[in-house]
Amino acid sequence: MEQALSCYYAHLMNNKEKVKTIQKALLNTATTRKNLGTYWNQQTISTTEKIETHAFLLFVLDAIGSDSTTINSIQLNLLQQKRSQLWENNRTTALVSSVILQTANKHSFSNNNAQITIGTIVLPNVNSGAKEMTKSWYGTSITPELATVKIIQNNSSPSFGAFVWTYSEETDKISASKKEGLTLKKEIYLIKNGKENLVTKNTTLNIGDQLRIKLTVECDRTMEFIHLKDAKMSGSENLQQLPGYRFSYAQGNEKWSLPYYGLSYYEIPSNVTTDFFIEQLPKGTHLISYDQYLTNIGGFSIGTAEIESMYAPEFRASTKSERLKVR
Repeated sequence: MEQALSCYYAHLMNNKEKVKTIQKALLNTATTRKNLGTYWNQQTISTTEKIETHAFLLFVLDAIGSDSTTINSIQLNLLQQKRSQLWENNRTTALVSSVILQTANKHSFSNNNAQITIGTIVLPNVNSGAKEMTKSWYGTSITPELATVKIIQNNSSPSFGAFVWTYSEETDKISASKKEGLTLKKEIYLIKNGKENLVTKNTTLNIGDQLRIKLTVECDRTMEFIHLKDAKMSGSENLQQLPGYRFSYAQGNEKWSLPYYGLSYYEIPSNVTTDFFIEQLPKGTHLISYDQYLTNIGGFSIGTAEIESMYAPEFRASTKSERLKVR
């Protein structure tokens, strides 16, 4: 933040040499990723108001004449943050919106429509702004070609959206999702003599065995208001029956995210699922675990685990399901 203020002051004083030096330093400490744009990690900026700081950096770099690629990339990051995070107050929303609109007029933002094709069917043009469209197919009109979706953006402006494809499938045939941004992995371990042993379909299980369910969540950006739901395997009971707040230690989180570098969440066990409500999911890898006891003999499906942003449902992931035998 101090560098940005110094840079803007030097710009007002027409000190071009100093402006050039600070601009180079700012861009050298930035991180640029294709889908997330350009941003600065917390270690390289001194204020906790991360979003407002990024907005001011955008304003300064635009004022001193940075190239369109850099400006557009910072705009993209601010918009990506808005998709998955809460802007804390009206001042932040007004500030960021004002800066984006000011810089957009001189750069790449456009009202041109995107063209969406499903199979060979071209959907009506999508106008700028939020919009939802529903298209249904039945019976013989459902063909393999409908699995191919093509989106053509007629300009370089950033656009965001999601396709939700709903269909029915047997639980044991569900495969894990493969998407960037948010991933989920489910593993089951058998606890014996204080040691954890990974459970596979060939593992011998008996009534009374203790299982540990491990859910590994990985996200490439900080997200807020996350719901994680793990289907409960029939023939088992949770060791912890009472709902309440839980805490797990971080595995590579951004250090600024939460006290003690961990993840806080509210866990609700039930007869059908175990639900976890996460107010803030920091960037990085997180492990959530809980224990169960086996109570019945037979073959059971372990069910799937699903995670989803409650306010940006395009961010979601699920795990595959398997069957286990209990003797």
